[in-house]
Amino acid sequence: MKLILKNNSEYPIYEQIKQQIKENILKGYVAPGEHLPSMRELAKDLQVSLITTKRSYERIEKDGLVTKIIGKDVCFTL
Repeated sequence: MKLILKNNSEYPIYEQIKQQIKENILKGYVAPGEHLPSMRELAKDLQVSLITTKRSYERIEKDGLVTKIIGKDVCFTL
């Protein structure tokens, strides 16, 4: 899954991450049961703070698109 962040966007980075992951899920690019990158892995890949990716994942989880399994990666479910 490729995410593109824009520093000059009107939306904060965490919101850009959330929106792009959400779009990937809704368009079927991420299959149900597929694991998303860990928060640490995503933060490293995007060169953002862990807090930013944590905030994004928490908001996606709140929207009901993913389920977090303690001690494991975030897993997409519908």
